[in-house]
Amino acid sequence: MNCFYHPDRPAVGICKHCQRALCSEDAALVDDSLACKGRHENEVHERNFFE
Repeated sequence: MNCFYHPDRPAVGICKHCQRALCSEDAALVDDSLACKGRHENEVHERNFFE
């Protein structure tokens, strides 16, 4: 599986908000979950807070 934003790079995980594959450059660690860096950190943090 390759990164949604950089198709030439392997994915290291999936964004918890949008379910897109992310490479290490585009992945942000938020409360032990991955999020699209600069895009979905707040949404993932809020989701983790209410779970």
